Amino acid sequence: MPHLESLLQAGSVAVVGARDDASTYGGRAWTYLTRAFRGTATAVNGRPGAVRSRPCVATLAEVDPPPEVVVLATPADTVIGLLEQAGAMGTSAAVIFSRDLFGSEEQIRAVAGRFGMSVLGPNCLGLINTNAGVILSSSISLERPSRPGPLAFVSQSGALMGLLHARSIDLGLGMGLCVSTGSQAVLRAEDFLLELAGRDDVGAVGVYLESIDVPGFTAAAEALAQRDIRLIALRAGSTPAGSRAATAHSGALAGSGAAFAALARDLGVVVVDDPGELLTTLALASTKGRRWHVTTSSGGMAAVAADQATAFGVELPPVRAGLGAPPAAQARLNPTDLDAEAATTRQKLELIAGLAGEPGLDGVLVVVSDMPFASEFTAELAQVVTGSGGRVFVVSECSQQLAPVWHEWVAAGLAYLPGLAPALRAIGRLHGRTSDQGWAQGGRWAPGQRWVPGEQWATGGNEPAPARGAQLIAPGEVEALLTEAGLPVLPAREVGSAQEATSAAESLGYPVVVKVSRALHRGPRGVRLGLGDASEVAAAFRELAAEGPVLVQRQSPPGLECYIGVRADPVFGRLLLLGAGGPGVEELADIVIGRDPLEPGQIRRLVASTQFGRWLTSPASRALFDIGSLVPIAAQALRALAELPDLESLDLNPVVVTQEGAIVVDAKATGRWPRSARPQLRPATVPPGHSSPGHSSPGDKEVPA
Repeated sequence: MPHLESLLQAGSVAVVGARDDASTYGGRAWTYLTRAFRGTATAVNGRPGAVRSRPCVATLAEVDPPPEVVVLATPADTVIGLLEQAGAMGTSAAVIFSRDLFGSEEQIRAVAGRFGMSVLGPNCLGLINTNAGVILSSSISLERPSRPGPLAFVSQSGALMGLLHARSIDLGLGMGLCVSTGSQAVLRAEDFLLELAGRDDVGAVGVYLESIDVPGFTAAAEALAQRDIRLIALRAGSTPAGSRAATAHSGALAGSGAAFAALARDLGVVVVDDPGELLTTLALASTKGRRWHVTTSSGGMAAVAADQATAFGVELPPVRAGLGAPPAAQARLNPTDLDAEAATTRQKLELIAGLAGEPGLDGVLVVVSDMPFASEFTAELAQVVTGSGGRVFVVSECSQQLAPVWHEWVAAGLAYLPGLAPALRAIGRLHGRTSDQGWAQGGRWAPGQRWVPGEQWATGGNEPAPARGAQLIAPGEVEALLTEAGLPVLPAREVGSAQEATSAAESLGYPVVVKVSRALHRGPRGVRLGLGDASEVAAAFRELAAEGPVLVQRQSPPGLECYIGVRADPVFGRLLLLGAGGPGVEELADIVIGRDPLEPGQIRRLVASTQFGRWLTSPASRALFDIGSLVPIAAQALRALAELPDLESLDLNPVVVTQEGAIVVDAKATGRWPRSARPQLRPATVPPGHSSPGHSSPGDKEVPA
């Protein structure tokens, strides 16, 4: 684990490429560093007159004593040599701004490893530690003074770091520490997250990731949680793994950040969708629950607040009228329209102060909208906020004509939140059901896995490896795989003529389905349902034969169509996907993801967390569908994925659930097939009570799609 104290608490810094103006990276870095730095700052620039504000040396070798940190704001072709020189001098850490070093990461790692240096970058905007007065950044957000505070943000994107740092200044938030990791040649975002878990000046951390070291992220998230430091993650979008194997539903459904969201859920990390939400959620991260009171200056805004709170899972409990009135007084409405409840500004402020002291509330949101005398109201409101012990948060729903009010507010050392809906959504995400249940804990990394800093995936012998050359597996091989796994499969036969089709239908029993055998090419026009006699079967075969091999299958019993998918993801490990199935599985997107290992109880809770699963919790629904029969099928599919290293994904869709159990109607799989070595699955059976009509026996020669 790299030691990052040299960067975060630097005592001496040399800026190579320093200038007195802000027209270059080096000029901005030097200007921002020297404003408040309490250590020794040395300018390095060979151009005469580049720095006149302080003594300047022409070369790094002239810095005596050697600096603890060197900031390299020089052309790309000079960086490796300067890094070598700094390491030989005994410098502990370096920050590299250059964007033109792609492909040089191995060289940078080699130099850093040889001298034991912590290197931030390249292609980064550096580090801003306002709490310690250490500014090693060229971000133009530093044109204005930044505010110390307990919030921190770590970002792979330098532009995003600068944007959020600037917005935090606009809102008066105490963003005490910001880091841009850039190309991450040596130091990764996960390294900083783990380091922040040990700091006393950090209360909540935001992170933006474009790539992820899963074991490193897991270790950092757990360390932060042990210190009760909330971690808020900005969704990074699709991972390379999420876009692979487009032939598999699991590939599409696990992409677009869904696999990361599952990992975050397991770790108690709150995931947000845009930078504004990240800031608002960070600002509210110190709150303790979702029982809140909302005050407004508008009856319409109060009604909107009530609807939004319900939508986002925020509770609005009523409190006693008058706050000190007799116990028999009626309950006050929540949200409260201040103009309807109080005649004077003083009475409104007394009401807000009383709400802040209510033991049954976790906090108060005061919504300020366009109103006469807004400046006077907010000036007096500042005293209530300051004395509330962090229980009153002010929200702006104002137009730009009141922008001067908020400039005064921030100048007075206070913070506000931009918009009621983002604030309520943040409270719901921080304290809602999905963040505090603890269900679907997808396991931790097996003992054989270890984290090596700087490596995305360090194997120890028990984890899934990314499949290479994966392809759609032929139906016959899928049939063998499902049978070997002990999964209940609806009988089917692949046929090559109309006569074979009618013979298969007679053998299976009417009604039957005739469809194109390979699910990848089928589409909605490649299926004929409910065929009841030989003439219909023969006609269906003739219509579909041009599309490829044809399958005749017994018609499934009427029931609920579900989806079960498993995927060996090279980044996130073995994933289980569960939810509503059928031809529109990806459009429905009623899918939840869990990470292996998963116990049956955890799988059951995963099912219950989907929309269709919640619907099935009623006694009437449970009488219609044996939803528990999905659990052993999901467990067997995961087991097959774990025991067959050549298998990349398995999609069971639909799995039809009835009163009697569940049965797999369609299946497709991807992997390296035929298998390079053919390991056998351990003997498996469907647990008692979960057998299904039509379950094919190991001796059957029938083929599922």
